[in-house]
Amino acid sequence: MVLDNLEYVGAAREWLNRLGGGPVRLLITARRAGWPTDLGLAVLPLDVFTPEESRAFLRRHLPSSSQGEPALSEVEGRPGVRISDADLDALAERLYHLPLALELAGRYLAGHPRLGVVAYVERLETIWDDPSMAGWKAELGNPTDHDLSLAATFAISWQRVTDETARRLFLLASWCAPNEPIPCELFERAAGLESQACDEALSTLTGLGLLEMDDPAAGPTIHPLLAGYARSLASACVLDVEVERALAIDEAVYGPDHPMVARDVNNLGGVLQDLGDLGGARAAFERALTIDEAVYGPDHPNVAIRVNNIGSVLQDLEDLMGARAAYERALRIFGSILPPDHPHIRIVRDNLERLRLST
Repeated sequence: MVLDNLEYVGAAREWLNRLGGGPVRLLITARRAGWPTDLGLAVLPLDVFTPEESRAFLRRHLPSSSQGEPALSEVEGRPGVRISDADLDALAERLYHLPLALELAGRYLAGHPRLGVVAYVERLETIWDDPSMAGWKAELGNPTDHDLSLAATFAISWQRVTDETARRLFLLASWCAPNEPIPCELFERAAGLESQACDEALSTLTGLGLLEMDDPAAGPTIHPLLAGYARSLASACVLDVEVERALAIDEAVYGPDHPMVARDVNNLGGVLQDLGDLGGARAAFERALTIDEAVYGPDHPNVAIRVNNIGSVLQDLEDLMGARAAYERALRIFGSILPPDHPHIRIVRDNLERLRLST
């Protein structure tokens, strides 16, 4: 019996009681690493792949053309270019051998046979902005039926961190060298914590897989991709505070329905979207749209900007039809008042193209 994504101790205890110690082999998958010893569970941690495992995993998406030979791919329209093990090794290293990232990269390359691996690796200098890491072709499914967005997967664990001390420590860890032990004393000094409070916060983070603790004496480590995610959160958190302060000031000065307030609310929506609060982001963008439609009418450039942002968050929420309708409305408005090569029009067209590639 497999209990997938079981995170709660009470639920696990209930299931174990129902089974009553009968002849059942039970496998529980969870982000949680810490379980009470009375449950009798043997924890089997899942690590990143080894280089050999990464290469073999990528070959599942880019299989050999014949026994023992590397796969063939078309690069820039020229058939017969071989995908070497060295190229796959470079890709795996760029993604730090994280299985989900490799799965997303493999799916994307298999769907774009003219995209060379080397060119793709160069493009991944900005991993978080690449469409391949954001649920491309999600309708093809996934053997585990889990989210196919790297940031969204990390956000699930992050949203489970409700303790503010644990949140602070995760953001602090992002500025330390990845894959290197971070002394617990460093966390205590940086955050002004007693050792017990620090240990409890680190236990929360390691329990959710946001940090690893192979050697408690040396301290936890952070995976490079999680470090990048945490740094993006840190920047967003600072912006969140600044935007909320600006919003409060402008609401007090201009009232709740002024275009300056719409600007602030729109900016807040962008920050909330970066932080993974998609519901909050959508509400902020929709409030900004309501204000600007009332002030400027339905065909103003500001309205198009708000509608485009709504399309972006709807796409993140996997409402692809709603996202397309929003992008198309934004494009109609911009197209009626701006030259065809205007940056605003290019942005919306790029959004529509990314949406097309994801469907």
